[in-house]
Amino acid sequence: MEKVASSITTILYLIIVIILLSLAKLSWKRGWKKTGFLLLILGILIVCIPNFDWVKGLSKTAVIGHLNKKVTGLGEQLESYYKLIEELKEELTQQQNKIISQQEALDKTQGELITAQKDLKIQQEKIQNVENIINEIDKLTVYESFSYEDSNRMIVITDGERKATVYLKLKKVPIKKSINLKFHVYSEPEGSYMAYKNILILNWGDSVGQLKDKNFYITYTENKSKEADVGNMELRNDGFVYTNNQKLPVVSDR
Repeated sequence: MEKVASSITTILYLIIVIILLSLAKLSWKRGWKKTGFLLLILGILIVCIPNFDWVKGLSKTAVIGHLNKKVTGLGEQLESYYKLIEELKEELTQQQNKIISQQEALDKTQGELITAQKDLKIQQEKIQNVENIINEIDKLTVYESFSYEDSNRMIVITDGERKATVYLKLKKVPIKKSINLKFHVYSEPEGSYMAYKNILILNWGDSVGQLKDKNFYITYTENKSKEADVGNMELRNDGFVYTNNQKLPVVSDR
């Protein structure tokens, strides 16, 4: 540091001397002899001053103090910069951790959404399957009505005023569990009738006269596998009802 200060001091002296000698020369040419003489003397004195140790020490001390002040200032600035950099690093780390947490939450949400979409698709497929089944059942559902006058489709064999066997010829062979039989607006219990191929045989235990005034209504699901079993129905002279030469039973009282 002292060598640098000494070099800087010497350079400053030389610059000052050169400037003073140049000004002295210029003043002498313009006729300002006193001014030029004084500038010359001042330059000589400045040249001689560095030969005194106390002057050198003072100069060096001033220069070194100035340099130390500058170096200290630079150190403080560097320390401030390092502190700012550390703060920025910490803030950046916090932001990165926050982004990572948000990404993890987003990944979790996306995973839940994908699972929900899969579940929804499965449910939609199930609903579609149910709808397809319902549509198929609806296509196979048959609605029919029967009146006493239609002897080709309804035959009644009476046994007194309150006892009769009713035969209804259906268009299709029904699935037995799907049969829903009503007389007028009243449902007939399952145990009161039986199905043989496409013939429904009902044990009637109420007033026979009602059969002439009101109709039977039936809904059922067609049994597609029994299409070949659809037959005719006829009342023969022996008092029994037949279908395709097969005698049908007379059901017992309720």
